Amino acid sequence: MWVFTNIGFFSVVEVNGDHTRVVVHARAKDHLKKLQKLASHKAIPIHEDEGTDYAYRVYMTKEQWKEVLGKLADGIDYTNFKDSVEEGPYHNALFDVWRVMLMYQRGRTH
Repeated sequence: MWVFTNIGFFSVVEVNGDHTRVVVHARAKDHLKKLQKLASHKAIPIHEDEGTDYAYRVYMTKEQWKEVLGKLADGIDYTNFKDSVEEGPYHNALFDVWRVMLMYQRGRTH
């Protein structure tokens, strides 16, 4: 699952062999720091490995992930997603994603 939020971008997959846990990957460490603040279990450590596809990750239970997603949903207080993100490299990346998906929409035949 890819999740683009106004606090960051996350790629979430099940922990290999454990159907109760997920690993939340991020490209930026500060995105995971913001995510940690939403979790009721604040001691979720950020693992760092620059040699992998996603340099930063946290592990949590699926219940914790659902809690975080719920808080993100409850925090929607904007009418334009891109405008809810602070200016900067992440904002620019979101605009690029928006543009690519618009081109995808326009290129669809059905």
